[in-house]
Amino acid sequence: CCNNCLSRMERRNNMIFKEYIVNEDGSIIYARIDDDGLCRLTCTEDYPEFKAWLEEGNTPLPPDGE
Repeated sequence: CCNNCLSRMERRNNMIFKEYIVNEDGSIIYARIDDDGLCRLTCTEDYPEFKAWLEEGNTPLPPDGE
């Protein structure tokens, strides 16, 4: 593996997810917040990376303002 790959893996270990939007149908869109505080991805609960993150024992943060 190269340094670039390791850097991405380290970033993944420091990321968080938080609730971003609740759609009219009740589905939740989550924002992935990387360790530098930037959102680079939004997803639903079906996104494999989000599922793996939950399986590691993590819990998404509530939306801003709550």
